[in-house]
Amino acid sequence: METQVQIRGVGRVDMVVEGRLIIELDGFDFHWDRATFLKDRRRNNAGMLSGLPTLRYVYEDLVFTPERVVAEVQTMLRRSA
Repeated sequence: METQVQIRGVGRVDMVVEGRLIIELDGFDFHWDRATFLKDRRRNNAGMLSGLPTLRYVYEDLVFTPERVVAEVQTMLRRSA
């Protein structure tokens, strides 16, 4: 896993797992105004078009249901193998 990765056409992403899955960690303070919401959607699309799906999580996901997050990441990695 790499953190803070710059991807051409997408921008800087929070994490890339095994070079084939983007993971973004979104905070409500920084990701829920209209401009950022639109930017995030465009970045997701750019990642998908580049062959890199994106999973997005918030703090509560990591703290309260980390097992679900890990299971989802593992599922996506299996699907993209």
